[in-house]
Amino acid sequence: LLDRTPAPPHPFPAVDTWAFTIHQPFHGQYDSDRRSVYLMVQRNRRHPFLALFDAADPNQSVAVRDATITPTQALFLMNAPLVQRASAAFADRLLAAESDRDARLRMATEIAWGRAPEPEELSWMQAFLDAVMTQAPGTPVGAAWGALARVLLTGNPTLFVD
Repeated sequence: LLDRTPAPPHPFPAVDTWAFTIHQPFHGQYDSDRRSVYLMVQRNRRHPFLALFDAADPNQSVAVRDATITPTQALFLMNAPLVQRASAAFADRLLAAESDRDARLRMATEIAWGRAPEPEELSWMQAFLDAVMTQAPGTPVGAAWGALARVLLTGNPTLFVD
């Protein structure tokens, strides 16, 4: 879903509508499918997504970025619409590319983790898909693969370099 084209100008409100003051400053946040380098950064307010993942305070000069692991980061990765959308798109890509389930699982781990799955990983992924389909009869295949895609995209092999 990453838009790799250069970002257009930000959609600021029209100049003739500005009524910003020191007590009512401009606060804008614009959704984007581009890299975070294209996000608007305001010195008086941190972007909520970037702040969640330790972006520097734009009001200070900092030489080193703090690294934290917090429950809110995990909750974001489990529940955010961004992650849901990315998982669904990933599942659609997998379903369109391969018809064999094991080949699809191998493709999924190669894309998400940059490596082939270990035999035990392949086994738990198969069990996961079976459990989703069994526990919620009538679940669309795409939804089951979307759930697995969410697990792959937010799991330790994606988030940490060993």
